[in-house]
Amino acid sequence: MPIHRIDRFIESKYGIIDRLIEGGIYLFIIFLFITKGEGIRNILLFTNFFLWLITFKYRKNKCTLVEPVSLLFWGNIISIILSVVFSIDMLYSFSELEGDFSKSLLLFPVLSTILSDEKRLRRFIYVSFFILFFTTSAGIYSFLIHGISIQKIDTPLRHAMHNRFARDLNSLLPFAIVLLFITRGLMSRILIFVVIFASIATLIISMSRGGIIAFLIIFCSWVIYSLRKNEMNLKFILASIIAAFLFIGTILYCLSPDIRDRISYTESAITTLNERTPAWMPVIYAGAERPLFGWGYGGKIFRMDLPFEKTPFKVTPFNPGLKNPHNTFLSKLFHQGIVGLILYLALLIVAVMAFWKKAHSTHGLKSYILIACTSILVGNYFVHSMAEVVHFRYLTLILGVGIATLNINSENSNCP
Repeated sequence: MPIHRIDRFIESKYGIIDRLIEGGIYLFIIFLFITKGEGIRNILLFTNFFLWLITFKYRKNKCTLVEPVSLLFWGNIISIILSVVFSIDMLYSFSELEGDFSKSLLLFPVLSTILSDEKRLRRFIYVSFFILFFTTSAGIYSFLIHGISIQKIDTPLRHAMHNRFARDLNSLLPFAIVLLFITRGLMSRILIFVVIFASIATLIISMSRGGIIAFLIIFCSWVIYSLRKNEMNLKFILASIIAAFLFIGTILYCLSPDIRDRISYTESAITTLNERTPAWMPVIYAGAERPLFGWGYGGKIFRMDLPFEKTPFKVTPFNPGLKNPHNTFLSKLFHQGIVGLILYLALLIVAVMAFWKKAHSTHGLKSYILIACTSILVGNYFVHSMAEVVHFRYLTLILGVGIATLNINSENSNCP
């Protein structure tokens, strides 16, 4: 078939293809938070990107891909490639690109352009609420079946340790708060609040100190936002949520010896960040040996002794309880060097500033989603990242949604 006929056919079916991509995005996000189903996720991801690519020339919002936040995202992608090129095990690092890297690379442009529509963002909020309901249900199920001391989610569909579970809840709860604001029916609001109430309870039961601190930071972001917005409804909802958090926390503290013991050791745990800090100094010393582009992309590099041979530590700090540096920023320094670390920090800072500023200069759904993205970036990707290494694809999801929201009804939606 001649190329011009193919072009005409794609153009005539553009609307149908666009809706197919939208549906594929929602399905991918659902499976992203379900730890099983890697094959399904890959099929959805590559299919969505292929359909998006063949319709790219007809899209009117291509400028979203060259905004400051987007450019810094591409800069991070380039820094990963440079880390592969200069890796001490190039073949291994290259093979690792098929994981987190490829998912982030293919997800970002699709999210940031396809979801740049108010109706689609509303549907995304409902999808997020469904995932929050599922995730919370999995937490309650695991608690009832396995008991609180297991500190993980363990169901036929989902398996996650408590810190990962807490990060997922913190990635979803802000969008549930958005749903509270845009829903008008009393019964619907009660249902949403019950799910938020249960989610906070499972977050506390998870006993992830980093997750609980991140939640408080996320909530503080909303409180600061509400103080600058003259909306009594907003202030009432936030006050209700914090009251629920304090009430649930108090009840669980009184009823659960495990939670009391966990809290009693909080001061010493913060000092050593649950014994994560022993990996930090070796990583810093190793990073200083190859400061520009790091030692190479992929977790296996951290398990090698070679990066640490010329440091005072001589061998890798890796052990069964310390499988990575447990600090996203130090992990960037070790694997991608100072170039990767600076680009990553710049991406987070610029995104927070852009989303926060626009959230205060607009209103309604756009403002709420932007403050949700801002709070998640601060809570999960600044605070919680100090004690965990987070996957880049989850950050990509928040960035993509934020960029899409920035460009609702924007002049950038009509790029040449």
